Amino acid sequence: MDGDFDEKAKKMPGDGGKEDTGKHKAGEQGHDEEIMSENEIAIDRMVEGLDPVGQEDGDIDNDGDEDESDDYLKNRRLKISKAMDMEESEDKLAELAESLSPAEAQALIEALKKKV
Repeated sequence: MDGDFDEKAKKMPGDGGKEDTGKHKAGEQGHDEEIMSENEIAIDRMVEGLDPVGQEDGDIDNDGDEDESDDYLKNRRLKISKAMDMEESEDKLAELAESLSPAEAQALIEALKKKV
């Protein structure tokens, strides 16, 4: 935030009692920051502290250190990723099985048996 706006909302004369959130008009630089809620500002600051894409480090939870919680998150994400891949493979296999005639399915089974 650039700090060049009024922190408190003020009523402008002739605007029918509508509140103005600062001195920037819609579309001007700085206007978006003026209308952000405290939660949005906190989230925006948190995102700024994240690692750049492609430059991630071992501190997965971004608490400033690499510890057991980072290992836990890494393993959890790995297991979730594997489970999702397996589920996707099962779905593709089910689609394939439904699309094959019995003779095609039998031929595929025989071909797979020869490879194993």
